[in-house]
Amino acid sequence: MLLCAGGPSIVILSLQVSQRLKTHRLIQAEGKGGEFLFTNPMTGKPYTTIKTAWLTACRNAGLSNLRFHDLRHTFGTRAADAGVPLPAIRDVMGHRSIQTTERYAHATDEGKRRAVESIHEQSKKIVTKLSQRKAANR
Repeated sequence: MLLCAGGPSIVILSLQVSQRLKTHRLIQAEGKGGEFLFTNPMTGKPYTTIKTAWLTACRNAGLSNLRFHDLRHTFGTRAADAGVPLPAIRDVMGHRSIQTTERYAHATDEGKRRAVESIHEQSKKIVTKLSQRKAANR
């Protein structure tokens, strides 16, 4: 359960991330972590923002002009590109409407190419079947 601006939300995690967080929580419980998952190792108090850590990570990776929120767009786009149905993406992202999800799930050039190739392959099958029927009726 995660507390968000709109109220408590359930966050669905991959099994790998879930296991890593459980391990982290056990390690944290041995130290000064208390009830919080992420705490400052110097003070034992919970972090109130990830801004400093995010900026440091971006700087270390040589990235500029990347907001933490951009990761939501990346998730929506990659999920859609992988063929995940929009209602599932909407639910995982915690959106109330598909319209909001559509703003996050951007079509990629590769996804567009696969869509066109899919239709091309279907068209070839239809033409082949029609040709076979025509030949059989002669």
